[in-house]
Amino acid sequence: MMVFRSVGAGGQNLPEDVQDVQKLINRSIALLGLPILSVDGAVGPLTQAAITAFQLAHGGVGDGMMRIAVSEEPVFPGPEPIELTQGQADGATIAEACKAAREDCQAQAGCQPGTLKMDKKCICWKGGAAGGYTCTVGCGCSAPIA
Repeated sequence: MMVFRSVGAGGQNLPEDVQDVQKLINRSIALLGLPILSVDGAVGPLTQAAITAFQLAHGGVGDGMMRIAVSEEPVFPGPEPIELTQGQADGATIAEACKAAREDCQAQAGCQPGTLKMDKKCICWKGGAAGGYTCTVGCGCSAPIA
């Protein structure tokens, strides 16, 4: 089962979702030519402008709204540090794009069997292939393949 939330103008803007979007945007801030966002969980004018700029830079429609798809998948467990890989994919719906992004992340991570840890949140924006959505998700290995 998947739960859908939103970040941006008129969004639900749960602080932890806003922080996730701010962190995602900060990872590609050089591409956007904007100042680093404060990861404060608030959607102020800088965060709102950065959301739109991020969407446009990544082939989105620039509607200023990020969609968060939260699944029942396992989250990153425990205290061990895990280096993250980002998976990204398009789909006609958020659910399809999120599933494809998870598969992309899993393929890129190179984990030993049973050691893949997947983030439970996909961050998505409108404007993927055929007018659908693009989603990104993080994953990592507690034991990478050597």
